[in-house]
Amino acid sequence: MSRLATALRHLTDSLSGAELADILDVPKRTADRWLAELRDGNTDNWHAGAIAALAAHEASSWGTRRIADALVPESHQPTVAEHADADRVARLLPAILASHRVNAELLSTMATDLSDGVLQEHEARSLLPLVRQAQSAATEKHRALVHLEQLLINRLRRG
Repeated sequence: MSRLATALRHLTDSLSGAELADILDVPKRTADRWLAELRDGNTDNWHAGAIAALAAHEASSWGTRRIADALVPESHQPTVAEHADADRVARLLPAILASHRVNAELLSTMATDLSDGVLQEHEARSLLPLVRQAQSAATEKHRALVHLEQLLINRLRRG
């Protein structure tokens, strides 16, 4: 059975012909025939519009994309290594985002404290911890970016 037939069968197993006819906006007899053919693993009579309608119904009702995934050629399916690369990259994002948050807070405080053109002692005391946090976050961001660079280079080497 093809990947598409498997996906269609999985989604239609619990549907009656009348329910499928409503979803696809086809006559009940057509839906019944398609369900019977699908049980035999045959999708030859399913037209593209029906498959697209069922895929849209799947996405909106169940939040899944089995049909859409089944339509992607296997040569375009991500490998285990590509999934692992994506997971590693995703784990680096918090360090990069934290640096941006700390920098934004520092810049905002600096703009407020220096708006009168004078750096008061109490303003310097409030800025110093923010500067140190920004330095620490920048160090973590740098580490994350070096790691990200290496992940990307390794991915490109694999082709």
